[in-house]
Amino acid sequence: MLRRDALRNIILASIGVSILPSCDFESFKTYQHLPLKKRQFRLIRAIQKTILPLGDVQAEIEEPSLDFMLKVINDCLSKKEINKYLQGLYKFENHIATLSDLNFDKQDVKEQLALIDMSFKEENTSTELNFFMKTNKELTVDYLSKSSYYQTTYFDYEFMPGRYLGCINV
Repeated sequence: MLRRDALRNIILASIGVSILPSCDFESFKTYQHLPLKKRQFRLIRAIQKTILPLGDVQAEIEEPSLDFMLKVINDCLSKKEINKYLQGLYKFENHIATLSDLNFDKQDVKEQLALIDMSFKEENTSTELNFFMKTNKELTVDYLSKSSYYQTTYFDYEFMPGRYLGCINV
């Protein structure tokens, strides 16, 4: 009886271990006006990292750049602009699917940059795709420019209360 239980437990454990790597535990926030799937979240994050590769720079404000950008799009853009953004996202996904078999984030950096450069050229793309890329670029740069790292490094900004120089001759 103990052998049967041991064999059953070993088989169950091996099945669980073989299935576990295929599970996707990454979670994303849901937004009221942005019905995005996980692959679309990953695509937008890969576009952000291609547009502005931060590397080791610690530029986190209070939230990751993807959450900042999607929150701004969800809360600040009109429904018409959100639909235009989503249409641009769908067109970019279709364009990537027609050009290569790989996902955008698995491509070489040069290929990613070529796809993004193509999307910024207005004569080759639709207005939705152009709006999608320009919005991504503007909000990614806006995120970095509002970070404490950027403010203190490039603007010599000091957060409140600043310095106190009590004994200065006037």
